[in-house]
Formats: sequence, C-alpha cells, structure tokens
Amino acid sequence: MARKGERADDARTGVNAAISRPPDGVSTWERTEIRQIEDLGDAIKDAGFEAIQMPPHPVKGSIVFREQDDIRFSCGRIFGHVCISGALPENRISLAVGLRIAPGSRLWHQEIHTGVLVVLRPGDRQQALFLPGTLYAAVTMPQDRLMEVAAEFGLSIDERAIRETGFRNPVCPTPNADALCRAMDDIHDGALQARGVEERLLGHLAHQVSRNTAPLVRPDHQRGHTRIVSRACCFIDTQFDKPLTVDDVADAAMTSRRTLYRAFREVMGQPPHVYLRTMRLHRMRQTLLRASDGRMSVTRAATISGLDQFGRVSGSYRDLFGELPSQTLAGALRLQSAEAD
Repeated sequence: MARKGERADDARTGVNAAISRPPDGVSTWERTEIRQIEDLGDAIKDAGFEAIQMPPHPVKGSIVFREQDDIRFSCGRIFGHVCISGALPENRISLAVGLRIAPGSRLWHQEIHTGVLVVLRPGDRQQALFLPGTLYAAVTMPQDRLMEVAAEFGLSIDERAIRETGFRNPVCPTPNADALCRAMDDIHDGALQARGVEERLLGHLAHQVSRNTAPLVRPDHQRGHTRIVSRACCFIDTQFDKPLTVDDVADAAMTSRRTLYRAFREVMGQPPHVYLRTMRLHRMRQTLLRASDGRMSVTRAATISGLDQFGRVSGSYRDLFGELPSQTLAGALRLQSAEAD
C-alpha cells in the first residue's frame, strides 16, 4: 500500500496496488478466439463448463485471461445466444461483474442487468444465459486471498456478503464501470499489453462486494415462469433422448401447454420444442466429438440423441454449429488418429 502522502497507484479507482506489477507496469493477457461453442468451456479460466449453442447462429467472440499472484482473471465478450453451466473449482471463490449485459440475459433463469455483481462459491453450480453483445469479467481466487485483496484496497468484506452463491443487480450506476468496460474491450480488440487493468477490476469488485446493498438473488429464488422453465429444462436435460412431446414437458413442469410456451418465450427466447431439438443436436455433437473409430456414423449419432427426420438434421446442425455433422466427425477422427501417432 502507498505510504502516507503518496498518490494511489490507480487514480481511476482511488486505490493502491493489490497485486504485484511487472517492472514496467504493463501486463500481457492471453486471448482465445471463440470459433466453436466448446471454446466457452473456459468462460471462467479452467472451469470446464458445458456450453450450449442456442439458435439461430453460431457463437462468436473472444475470452481473455491473465493469472497473477494466485488470482485468475477472465473476461468474455460474446456475440451469440448461449447457455453456460457447470460447477466452480472446489477451492476457489469467483466474483464476476456484468460490464455490458445484453437485455434478456439471465442467471439461473432470472433476469440480470448491466452492472450485476455475481458471487460464485467453491463447488457451486452456475447457469447463465447470455445474449449477443454481453461482456463480463471475473476473478477467481482462494477466499483468504480475497480478504487480503480487500484489505489492500482499504476495505473490509463482511463474510455474510460472500457466504452464498447468487447475484445482486445494481441499484444505481456503478462508478468507473465505463472506463473498465472500455479497457476490457481494448484487450479483446487485440491490445493484449495493458496497464493496471487487473487492479481496476479488483478494485471495482472489492468495492461492489463491500458496498452493494441490493438483496442477494439466490439460484433457488425462482417464481412464476422462471420456476416453470427450470422444471422443464431439468426434465428435458435428462430425457431428451426419449420420444418426448411438449405435453410431456408441460406435465413435468406442472403447468399447461399454453403457459409452458409463454414461459419459454419469456425466459429462453424460444419455444420449448426448439429448446428440446437444440439439446438433441448438442447431444449429437458431443457424440460425434467423442468418436474414436469408424463405427460411429452421423445417422447413429442422430438416432441415439433422439433425432429423426435425418434429411433435415444436417441442415439444422450446420445452421447451429457452422459445420456439417460429417465435418465434426471427420475432425474428431483425425484428432484421434493424430493423438494415437
């Protein structure tokens, strides 16, 4: 921390350095271009999430990373309609901020807005629906390290503020968010050598955690249409390889067919039968990607994923993933052959 009378290291946050800097004050970020939906498995560095491509177009964008002093920084800029889910590392807590949240984006099927603060406890499962144009940033670290970082910024975090997974939508515009948003956009645009961005992000999150008074929205805080969609998705995700009908899904969600359609339109932006077909196409893709020998075929992958009307499957697959299923299979087999050599 700066000695008395010295200027803080980052004038834009008004706080001192909480992490060590390279001698020239410039740090280098890594950038991954999002070329296929599987690239979003690292939406938070090393998380190993499952990412689902939603219609109508393949996802694009980029993810940038940096790791320093046992803190992992991740930032994603997403141009596409995607669902990302999975459990966080068991020994680390993650804090995230929605720097630019596209309208209709959700966490645990509940609507979020630009400036949202997210607490993700170790081992807890997150579930996000992002629409095109979303920009988020996250830091992941051991909890005791978080407390040390807050102290470096002259802040004290009440453990009650981070003891549960959930999110807080902003009650008012957050200071310095626009500057941080521009800085992260610059990195995504290719300016991978940046000065002080990590400190700005840490300072922003530390201030929000210590001062955001909005009520915490937990994953189980689901009412009305969000509860219906949650029930329906849980049912579909475990049964989509079976010959389901929309009426089957409505029964599982304990609602009427008409209400189910309204709920899916509101929460997911698409009707339930489209979601069901999308999940089947993803199952087909995962089956093709795991193919290890010539016994797997496109038709067989479609069949075990609950898909019929094979004449339309290839076109739907290409529209969703940007390649034909035969190309996915050929690529998987080439990779297997190369690894065997």
